[in-house]
Amino acid sequence: MAKDTRNIEKVAEDALRRGLTNQEALEEVLRIHLTAKTSIKSIMWYRNRLRSNGENVLMARELKEVVSSDQQADTGQPLAPTKALSGSHLDVVRASLRDWKTNLQALEAAQTAFPNAKVNLRDVSSVRTRLRDKNERIPTDNEARRRQEGRPWASDLAPTK
Repeated sequence: MAKDTRNIEKVAEDALRRGLTNQEALEEVLRIHLTAKTSIKSIMWYRNRLRSNGENVLMARELKEVVSSDQQADTGQPLAPTKALSGSHLDVVRASLRDWKTNLQALEAAQTAFPNAKVNLRDVSSVRTRLRDKNERIPTDNEARRRQEGRPWASDLAPTK
């Protein structure tokens, strides 16, 4: 098999043109260029540059909607809440917290999705606090734990249906 001689820019742009998510494009770059220091932010920059140059490249959030609707069409069932398909470990943490997960569960989800990310319980707690400060309906860690154990207190926040 011939060696791939494309530079990082070409690999990233080709991946984005094929409709890959930011994370998938990054993984392809790192697979071809083993020593590359490319980050998800670089991939996002390439995606935005392609769009500003007039290319028909979907935004990351549009890709998520397409993937979700395709999955729903395949199964015929409404989808369960999904993890972020692209972005960072903090996006996974935010999605987990919005799905009423405890801090430990959110940390495990982020570490599973991004094994090399340096995330700890303090980071997760900080994200939870910031989301609550923005008046999002995010339970405290104890509220999420009690809800999962089936013993919520009357004063606990209840999930919306």
